[in-house]
Amino acid sequence: MEYQPVSDIQPIPRKSKKVHGDKREVFIALCQSRAYLFSVCEYSLAEYTDVLQAWAERHGLIKDIGQDGVQFLMDRCIAPYREERP
Repeated sequence: MEYQPVSDIQPIPRKSKKVHGDKREVFIALCQSRAYLFSVCEYSLAEYTDVLQAWAERHGLIKDIGQDGVQFLMDRCIAPYREERP
């Protein structure tokens, strides 16, 4: 095998980061799973909101349903766990 300088190697195409399915439904599933992790003390409340907020921004959910809509979904998913957390 012959040596190839790095500049001659073509980059590997990235896989699409498209979200399959309805963004809102995917976001709700993420909120529910993160809420469970919050309930078992794997996440703090700040980590819960930061991760989900970043996802919503990156995938355009805020443009679709607005910031209030995103916060509403996050709150609805974590509400049952906030009162039960040890």
